[in-house]
Amino acid sequence: MEFRILNRENIKTLINWRNDPEVAYWATGGDPKFEFRSEEEANRDLSWHIENSSMLETYQFAIFTHDGKFIGTADYREIDHVKRSCTVGITIGDKNYWGKGYGTDALSVLTDYLFNRLNLRRIQLDTWSGNDRAIKSYKKCGFQIEGVLKENEFVNGKYFDTIIMGLLKSQWKGSTADNHH
Repeated sequence: MEFRILNRENIKTLINWRNDPEVAYWATGGDPKFEFRSEEEANRDLSWHIENSSMLETYQFAIFTHDGKFIGTADYREIDHVKRSCTVGITIGDKNYWGKGYGTDALSVLTDYLFNRLNLRRIQLDTWSGNDRAIKSYKKCGFQIEGVLKENEFVNGKYFDTIIMGLLKSQWKGSTADNHH
């Protein structure tokens, strides 16, 4: 697995994923949230976000397999330099790679980078309670459920909880930190 900077060449694939109802369902719990009316609109919007990511303090990467296939995105955002924390997100957009451990691997790579290269001490993420596959993947990486926002998501005509999960560097299996408090 390899992370690369998201660039204009990835935009057409991103448009397809963001407009795919099944990908949107699992990624966000609903209909496509970033539906684009045209490729030109998508190019303009996504290009702006890619080029201004450092100003926005949202860092998004393209996830590639070892054989060079673009399969998803990973991001970190809401960086708090005082608390040394952030929020992360992983989306495997290529449905051929679902259920095969790629999301877990991508989250592990991102977690390692954030804890050991950026020296963060806490990472959090969230998903909707119906996304069992994602919750299982996050738990494999060491994330624990820290909170539940009751009926905070509306998916296919029903309310679901938002599940907030977190991981401390001192609790992470890949930590090189001294675990003494």
